[in-house]
Amino acid sequence: MLNSQEEDHVELSINPDFPPDYHGYPSYSGPKNGRIDEGKSEPSSIERARSESSPLLAAIWEKPSTVKGIFADVSKWDKIFITSCIIAVLLDPLFFYIPYIHEDNKCLGKDKTLGIAAILLRSLTDITFIVNITYQIREWIKTGSIKIQKAGPPSKDVEDQRPTIVSEDSIDKGECTQFAEEVVGIFCRTKKKTAGAKNKIAQKLPWLTLPVFIDILAVLPLPQVFIVYVFFEISGSGYLDYRHMMNLFLLGQYVPRIFRIYLSSAEFTKTSGIWVKGAFNFFLYILASHVLGAFWYFFSIQRETSCWHRACKKYMHNDEGCMSKFYCKGNQASPNTTITSFLEEHCPLSDNITSEQFNFGIFLDGLKNNNTQHINFARKFFFSFWWGLRNLSNFGTNLTETSTYVWENLFAILISIIGLLLFLYLIGNVQTLMQFETTKWEEIRRKIEMKRLDLEVWMQRNKIPNELKKKIIKSIKKKLEEDKDANLENLFSILPWDTRKDLKRFLCVNALRNEPMLKDANPKVVKMICDYLKPVMYVEKSSIFQAGEPLDMMLFITQGTVWTYSSSSTSDDTSLTGKQNLGSASPIMITKSLKEGNSYGVEQLLRWVAVPDEHFSNLPRLNENVRSHSKVEGFTLMASDLRKVAIKCQGIWNFINAPNPQEREEVARTTIAAAVRRFRNQLQAPKKSRSKPSAVGAQNSPINIV
Repeated sequence: MLNSQEEDHVELSINPDFPPDYHGYPSYSGPKNGRIDEGKSEPSSIERARSESSPLLAAIWEKPSTVKGIFADVSKWDKIFITSCIIAVLLDPLFFYIPYIHEDNKCLGKDKTLGIAAILLRSLTDITFIVNITYQIREWIKTGSIKIQKAGPPSKDVEDQRPTIVSEDSIDKGECTQFAEEVVGIFCRTKKKTAGAKNKIAQKLPWLTLPVFIDILAVLPLPQVFIVYVFFEISGSGYLDYRHMMNLFLLGQYVPRIFRIYLSSAEFTKTSGIWVKGAFNFFLYILASHVLGAFWYFFSIQRETSCWHRACKKYMHNDEGCMSKFYCKGNQASPNTTITSFLEEHCPLSDNITSEQFNFGIFLDGLKNNNTQHINFARKFFFSFWWGLRNLSNFGTNLTETSTYVWENLFAILISIIGLLLFLYLIGNVQTLMQFETTKWEEIRRKIEMKRLDLEVWMQRNKIPNELKKKIIKSIKKKLEEDKDANLENLFSILPWDTRKDLKRFLCVNALRNEPMLKDANPKVVKMICDYLKPVMYVEKSSIFQAGEPLDMMLFITQGTVWTYSSSSTSDDTSLTGKQNLGSASPIMITKSLKEGNSYGVEQLLRWVAVPDEHFSNLPRLNENVRSHSKVEGFTLMASDLRKVAIKCQGIWNFINAPNPQEREEVARTTIAAAVRRFRNQLQAPKKSRSKPSAVGAQNSPINIV
């Protein structure tokens, strides 16, 4: 309908299995006789980039049969892996809630039920990491071995193109002696050692890529080991130092886990919608609150036990005996009133403290509210989560006065920085989204303006009513909002089925009424024929019909010029170029020129369908070639669709609506002959059923198309 730069014929086919009053979006037919196949597109840029950037993904795209199970769909596995990473970082903070303070006995207890549940859940997510690591290593080894086998012995050219491996011999010693021997000598030796170490690792562990290394760090069972076992066994003079080291390891393992989510979700969020990106930003905020609340609970317990340790070392002669009572022996620990009274005196949970008493700082609220004394997981979890959410929202300004303890101040600084980073990340995403929306709407407006003139010319030429114009413009805007790169050349491919149906009926009803055999047809029949029409487009000098072939469709021309040639000019280059080659049998004879409003093959197919049970093998044969002289746009009606309309409208279809008496007589004669043949076949059917029952209806029964 609109001007197009395509070089072949595009056919928009509507699925005939749908009822005529409801058709889905048009699908594109395959490449046949110069027709363009738009149903099978070329690989997308993402797929090409994947196949070129990674041997693993290249193997998946090139040989999908070698990938088994869930890995056959890489995008599906990526989603599963991202989900597993998210669940893993949500489950890890549960380990921090395993310890609790038995305040009556002043000892440190262990919630065994929560510990077992956390270990089991963490193990399930670790399985996904292990499977992903194993799969990446296996595919790398498999792809690498295949490439080595195919390559064979390397040639000189190949060896020259290989990346140079730095070795000790490859460094020119003369370069080092040109400078001061002491300084440059140290630099050269360091460079040699570093290059040698990298080469050894690359040779022995070639599969150790960055994602694999991060997965290995993320799957290390640090929370299980440190919190469940090591935390309750730390004692002695190095008690506090061991605690600090353990905290560093626990905080450090979150870096590879969060970074792994970033690597896995980077491409996923790029191709996702606004709601997915917004949900991801909200998830980061909730995750940070959850993790900070869990660390605050865990550090609160550590601060109270640190106060116990300090009091025993400072005021007790037998500090080892005092500290041996810190761990509860079972659920019912025998109370030691002496130790309990001593610790309550030197570790009071009060705001009014002296300079010599222990300052709990930002952890005092949790200790005063007995948050660390609960075995009930829900109570301590939601209290800690609310603490993290509240302080993260105001960048840590709502924190109570901190003590002079270094690690406590570092934790408070971390809360402020994380809150600020999340806020900046959110603002950046909002700005990016606003710029994207502005650019998108500007591009949509520009595309509409570019096509508006063509649309106006086309709609004015076809006298489209205003209401239908508004529907078409609205549909184009909606399509561009969904996909700013939508193809606007084929108008019918972007219109919804109801607008497309109205447009086809408006364009084609008059053309059908101009046909003599359909002039007085029932309006319902004409509308049903319109619903089955398919929009087509032919470029200049493309073949539409060829002599000798069956006429399987009728053509209605809405724009352009079509020429019919005599059957004697069958040479392809003659008919395409319009010039006679040397040795041709006869010159080209243009028998007819068809333009806008004309049709081809209508009367022949209407006579064919007038015989109710006429077989498709009896379609009219063409005795001329039909080609487009210029760019042609129009509609086609297949013979099979015409038969469907005739069958559905038997009661209102006038099969003998011929323009003159001779044609009416011919149609009547063929109809009577077909009825006689059908009657004879029905009489012969009982006789053949007795002799050859298996052949009944297979050879002699009339064809009944439903």
